[in-house]
Amino acid sequence: MAMPSHELLVKKIGAIRGYKSWFKRVFARDVHIDDLAKAIAAFERTVVSGNAAYDKFRAGTQQAFNESEERGLALFEGKARCSQCHNGPNLTDEKYHNLGVDWDTAHVDLGRYKVTQNEQDIGVFKTPTLREIADTAPYMHNGTFATLEEVVALYNKGGIANPFLDVEMRRPNRTLEQMLEYYKKVEVQETPSPETGLVKLGLTKQEQADLVAFLRTLSGQGWQHITPPDFFPE
Repeated sequence: MAMPSHELLVKKIGAIRGYKSWFKRVFARDVHIDDLAKAIAAFERTVVSGNAAYDKFRAGTQQAFNESEERGLALFEGKARCSQCHNGPNLTDEKYHNLGVDWDTAHVDLGRYKVTQNEQDIGVFKTPTLREIADTAPYMHNGTFATLEEVVALYNKGGIANPFLDVEMRRPNRTLEQMLEYYKKVEVQETPSPETGLVKLGLTKQEQADLVAFLRTLSGQGWQHITPPDFFPE
């Protein structure tokens, strides 16, 4: 929230008479960081998305997709391997992965490692939901890509090489024995060998366009009814 600490955030919100009054009414105490989190989470649970063309297609309405979108879905679940990490109803595995974003610059964001201090978390970020992805640019943790076409191009070239590139990005060039050995090393917190070779997807221009067309079918209904309040507490 662009605040230097939880303490200063609580102090700032608590100094606003209107918010102080609301927190007393709702939580029966002065502004507290835990209650701030609960209030934000309560609002976020109202931001829903459903009944997208994707949902209609999954429900059996074949005409919900055109030919390009249907080819894109096949790519998403097959050649492009998107569903390895983007799966389930929210199209996310809720896990963390290193795609190499930033590793070709002088300023690398270490990601979750800054919280856990575990080497396997270097440069990893949580898999986002793909619902409403066409409406939520820019993309990646730092907003480095402005379009879905750019994102697909990154995956098509296999990410950006670095010693901690996610194993899911390298899966096609590994045997089952190599995969088991990799995970064995991770479990005992050894350092996996710093492989940096990229595994390209080999998507054609048309396939990339089809994949983007499919991603646009994930825009649904529900959140559009949310509008800013007429005023904020003062």
